[in-house]
Amino acid sequence: MKSAKQVLVAVLSAALCAGVVHASTRDLLATNIIEDISVPYNAAIVGTDPLNQLSFSDPRVQRTVSGLAPEQIHLTYLSDTQTIVSWATGYGNTTRSPVDPNYFHEESGPSSTVYWGTNSGNYTHNLTASASTITYYNQIYTFANANPNYNYSSPLFHHVVLSNLAPSTTYFYKVGDTTYGLSSEYNFTAPPKVGNTTYPFVLGVVADPGLTINTTVTIQHLVDAKPQVWTLIGDFTIPLLPNHGNHELEPQFLATYASGLANGTQFQSYVSRNPTNIVANASGSASPLWYSANVGPAHMIYLSNYADFAVGSDQYNWLVKDLATFNRKTTPWLIATFHAPWYSSYVSHYKENECMRLAMESVLYNAGVDVVINGHCHEYERSNPVYNFTVNECGAVHITMGDGGNIEGLYKTYADTPGLCPAPNKTVPAYQPGGFCPTYVYDGNFCATSQPSWSAFREPAYGHGILTFENSTHAYWQWNRNLDNENIEMDTVYVIRQLTCSNKAGY
Repeated sequence: MKSAKQVLVAVLSAALCAGVVHASTRDLLATNIIEDISVPYNAAIVGTDPLNQLSFSDPRVQRTVSGLAPEQIHLTYLSDTQTIVSWATGYGNTTRSPVDPNYFHEESGPSSTVYWGTNSGNYTHNLTASASTITYYNQIYTFANANPNYNYSSPLFHHVVLSNLAPSTTYFYKVGDTTYGLSSEYNFTAPPKVGNTTYPFVLGVVADPGLTINTTVTIQHLVDAKPQVWTLIGDFTIPLLPNHGNHELEPQFLATYASGLANGTQFQSYVSRNPTNIVANASGSASPLWYSANVGPAHMIYLSNYADFAVGSDQYNWLVKDLATFNRKTTPWLIATFHAPWYSSYVSHYKENECMRLAMESVLYNAGVDVVINGHCHEYERSNPVYNFTVNECGAVHITMGDGGNIEGLYKTYADTPGLCPAPNKTVPAYQPGGFCPTYVYDGNFCATSQPSWSAFREPAYGHGILTFENSTHAYWQWNRNLDNENIEMDTVYVIRQLTCSNKAGY
């Protein structure tokens, strides 16, 4: 008689022969059943790799407005009754060297005004934010042999908080001002009320999208899936409910990497373009690099592996304090995100973020985190519930999906391939703080000799994810490969919150 694992693998293997895992198998796929599926890189499925970046002459990256009219309009989730509307005015400037301090005065005219209402063309509300909320940045390079033409002055970024929104209500809005120009009309539907009563709740997930043809495919697939909120886990060009990655570091002046904001010399584009300081303030965080938000039935935590995460650091202390306020009666699900994964079996970036895991994994485990979402590694991998590299039904499911379309291409090789295990002292890049923390968890070895038991499904391909919270104990995860039809799910699983686990009980 076959074991449950053997039956599951047999079903999956048959499906994989056809290139997909169909939704019809979803009742068999649950995170309390161990899987170990590894799909090799297939150029016929993935297409050209690495990808070509979109040309700056491509219509998709061209300005569609002139003068100081608003552009780059986007929304950031703040709460179920609050949404932040952001946009840019003016040109980014890369030709002034050194940067002209009067540059910003030349475009300081447009006000930060949003007009909105529940009927198209009928804007019953308007709000003008204080000029002090406008952000911008200079990117200045002074290191040896730096090209001064790369010095950069940004446009102005406007951020307006819309409050007292009715959950699940559609709003129509315009931004800008009547002197310099108003935008076209856009609309959004406010998310459902936070709490344990609104199901299903659909969260879209993407990371490392870059600016390539696959970026376009990834984002269009997410649009078609109609999630109620998107989250983006670093290395991005399109802000949503964002977290940052190593591509947002952008060190200035001497171009040497440091930790966190580094006295205003790192992450300046990220914190200017994205109003994460507003979200951080609302969650008791003093830094825009880490924060939390209640989203539908989930409490979502955004951490930084590019700032100090050591025990006793500001970020660590904030995390402990934030988790102390977490209440599963209100939000039964606990989700954590940060850019570089703790669990990845690929050669590239292998165990790069091990110091952070050693500092924080026990904190997240004790709090009962259900899912951890990462990017950075340009591939897809989902773990079985795991803690300290051991399958544990009370641990978190770790999902690495830095497969949004980054120009650097896919990572195609596994660290458990004979002869490909990286040297431990070669695994930590300059941009990753925390030092060198090698661990030898595979029978005293740095790498496993076959797919690790914690690794449930891995494939080098581009795609996006959808996490549907169906009730307080079951969430349905699906990963769609980019070149598949949207109705075909390549990897699907029920994430089950095990109430027999003391760290996941409470409701």
